[in-house]
Amino acid sequence: MKIAVCVRAIQVGGASRRAVHLGRLFGEAGHDVALVVEQPSTLPLTEEAQGYTVVTLSQRPWESGIGLIYRTITFFRTQLFDIVFLVTGQHFASAQRGVACLPDQTAYVPIVCGDHEGVYGPVTQAADWWNVAVTISPLLRHTLASRLPHKPILCLTTGIPLPTADELAGRAGWSLPLRLLYVGRLEGKKSVLLLPAILSACLSRELPVTLTIIGDGQDRAPLEQACRAAGVAHLVTFCGMQPHAAVYRAMQSHHALIFTSTYGEGLGQVLLEAQANGCVPIASRFTGITDYAIADGDTGLLATVGNTDAFAAQIAALTVEERWQRYSRAGIERAHRLFSFAEMGRQYEELVTNIGQGAYPLPTPRSQTADRLPRFSRRDHLPRALLPLAARLRRLFR
Repeated sequence: MKIAVCVRAIQVGGASRRAVHLGRLFGEAGHDVALVVEQPSTLPLTEEAQGYTVVTLSQRPWESGIGLIYRTITFFRTQLFDIVFLVTGQHFASAQRGVACLPDQTAYVPIVCGDHEGVYGPVTQAADWWNVAVTISPLLRHTLASRLPHKPILCLTTGIPLPTADELAGRAGWSLPLRLLYVGRLEGKKSVLLLPAILSACLSRELPVTLTIIGDGQDRAPLEQACRAAGVAHLVTFCGMQPHAAVYRAMQSHHALIFTSTYGEGLGQVLLEAQANGCVPIASRFTGITDYAIADGDTGLLATVGNTDAFAAQIAALTVEERWQRYSRAGIERAHRLFSFAEMGRQYEELVTNIGQGAYPLPTPRSQTADRLPRFSRRDHLPRALLPLAARLRRLFR
């Protein structure tokens, strides 16, 4: 089949990696695959992104928003894809506004990757035009189904790279101090400023711990200051951004991954990767998200959102060697069983086969639905190169 996988950009983050891996899996299954992006990649294409067509539908300097949307529509109508998957964790404006004009014979499948209105809203508004939606965790499926009870909505697994047996054979065993790890952006709802308080709570319990932080962002300087203010800076090592292979090596040399987010993120792919590497995750509890990513009390531990003492208590549980070893082994087994690329490919290939056999037809073809053409604002009529000037003029006359 001819398949398009659309995502805003190839960049660091779960949505981009999910799109890249999904395209590769479809290509390996023998499909004709195009990865369609809105923004040129600022990163070199990874090995996983090689081997299929990459199409960039970005706005040209003297092209208006209307021109971009109609160029996007023309692309999808002339390519005659059998299926268009759109990863919705990022906002791909021209594709999301143009899906109503897809040919009737093209199945449209949004992949819902975020637990917030910026994701649910566009998918809900476009419900008349997609055939079936895919979500990446039970909460996302439940939330979308509550809004659209008559639409087919699936929850399919997310595959991750699995370390080899040789790599796992070299993973560090239990020891003290416990080596804690944080991996992710240092900003916003990741709530990394909780980390110093968690370490302080560990010290008050006389728990021997250290913390390695991989990632960067606008909260790095405040985080460094908070570590000094809490008197825990000597326990913390900042590593900045690291390539994926280095992250896996870090997971194999650390005992526990700390996941402090104060929002559900859709899934938290780093939790799956930590388990695959035997690094026991301790995460904020979000029903239908983190309790899906982690088997609480079996492969990892959950703590009340924002409660630093609860995180410290769960860290204390891992100072028992037998318990840490049991969680570490169970996490590796669970990741291989539920979150492999093979399992992800199997589930998506089953969906593709079902669509090819006529499953999930639209009750009303797109070409027969009313009000399907995009609505345009005054901003949409301006070429991209003139938008900064227009913004300055609005401020001046205001």
